[in-house]
Amino acid sequence: MSQQQQRSSKRVSVGPSAGRQAGGKATTSGGRLSMSVGSGGGGKPNPKLNYKQTCSLKEGHGQSVYALQFNNSSGSEPCLFATAGACYVTVYACLPDGVIELLQAYADPAGDEEEFCCLAWSLDPITRQQVILTAGRRGVIRVICPSMAACLKSLVGHGNSVNHLKVSPRNPALLFSFSKDYTARAWNLATGHQVAIFGGCDGHRSEVLHGDVNLDCSLLLSCGMDHSVRLWRLDRPEFERAARLSETWSDEDEKRRFPTWMQHHPDFVTREVHGNYIDCAAWFGNCILSKSCESCVVLWKPGSLKSADCGPLRHTDNAMSILYQFEVKNCDIWFIKFDLHLPTKRLALGNSIGKVQLFDLDAPDIFDMRPATLNVTKGQGAVRQTCFSRDGSTLLCVCDFGLVVRFDLDKQSAAAAAAAAAK
Repeated sequence: MSQQQQRSSKRVSVGPSAGRQAGGKATTSGGRLSMSVGSGGGGKPNPKLNYKQTCSLKEGHGQSVYALQFNNSSGSEPCLFATAGACYVTVYACLPDGVIELLQAYADPAGDEEEFCCLAWSLDPITRQQVILTAGRRGVIRVICPSMAACLKSLVGHGNSVNHLKVSPRNPALLFSFSKDYTARAWNLATGHQVAIFGGCDGHRSEVLHGDVNLDCSLLLSCGMDHSVRLWRLDRPEFERAARLSETWSDEDEKRRFPTWMQHHPDFVTREVHGNYIDCAAWFGNCILSKSCESCVVLWKPGSLKSADCGPLRHTDNAMSILYQFEVKNCDIWFIKFDLHLPTKRLALGNSIGKVQLFDLDAPDIFDMRPATLNVTKGQGAVRQTCFSRDGSTLLCVCDFGLVVRFDLDKQSAAAAAAAAAK
């Protein structure tokens, strides 16, 4: 069975998560603090989530589109986005009035042997042009420049499929990848050197599905099929030294390959949040939003509720606190990823029957929050990933069977979203 078929068909039996109780009661288990304060219920519809479908299209390959990402455009630059599915990366312009314009498509030379499932945008450190980073089944990371219509380089090192890519929010030349080979890795895009490998004797015990970097680039998050979330400190002198060295190192001049730093021990590990595959997670301030095959997204933080931040992370201390649980119906298959728009604090997540649920994390009363629901595929396939535009006024969804769907806020809501994004 192919990786695509597994993602499409595999449903995983789910048991109750350890240490979780409803009704706002905190419990301790083995020295670990766990707290749940209920899940979203009724309430009035939120006008800030008033998205309407404006456009849809189908890509010619007709297979699942697993990845979607807007570019890093400013207000004066064109708003572009790219999708990845099968062995193709396709670039579009997101035009006003709900229009999507096809610009170009890239077909991997490996053909059907490749199946892209992740992508990210960054800047070429030398030319300062925008580049697309994509990877998938073969474990090879392609660096594609849409302006030059060419693949600039390929990063080789992973021993199996790459499931997710994340560019450092502070350094566009620093890329993190998360793989089926049980590791997360850091790369220098300018030189192609493999800066660091996070994994090994105390790393993940199964496929790493997703990850994120916090805004000050001090912590790397990774999660995967072993039901665990692991945090790795990036402010270690060893990692910072390796990152600096990767900028100037020449294999030919030094007569040996770049000395990749190995980090075998994470600084924090927990398996208490979810009882199944964790296929998406993101930083939300000092807290974490994570999703599993349990039809819910959990908001939680490392450490106790008393500490304002993550606290001093110690490998032997895996205490965590669950703050809230967002129920999402029919989201019980893996490889469905949410998007979090930080300026407006909105969360969008698809499900297996072609719907997207929208949550306003800035709602006055989170206990009475009612999510908005968008009907994307009318039950014909799953919504694999969602992505907000820079100002939050546009929401894109990619689905099975090559479907790409665009939603836009009404004008009043879009103006409010643009004002929030500008702050």
